[in-house]
Amino acid sequence: MQRVVEALNLLRMNDPDRLGDWFGRFITVYRSAGLVASPQQEQPSRIELEWQLEHGLRLLRHPLSRMAWRKAGKGARLYVSGRDFALPAKDARTLAATNEMDGRTYAALSQAGRDLVVTLLADGHYRVPDDE
Repeated sequence: MQRVVEALNLLRMNDPDRLGDWFGRFITVYRSAGLVASPQQEQPSRIELEWQLEHGLRLLRHPLSRMAWRKAGKGARLYVSGRDFALPAKDARTLAATNEMDGRTYAALSQAGRDLVVTLLADGHYRVPDDE
């Protein structure tokens, strides 16, 4: 609790966006059981990934990857294991709530949302199930 108080005092709590960003990053790493590591196997290219998603592939969120989101201005911020990303609110809400990404969910995302899924897959936040 002392660390939280010190961090909040540094922020001075006079900037709601700054406080919201700090809290989003904090809450997605707080009490994490471990760190998400990049996958050891080679990832498919984006074209291959999108084709596979269209044909039944599912991506599962890594069990240690924590996500949260909040509205920010006209868009939103998605917080993923201590990092933050600007996205349309619909995408941020979808990604934070979805533990399994299928082709339909992926296709409904904006370009920015799809770009982020590819990045999060490369960073290990999503994985291909062993049975696929």
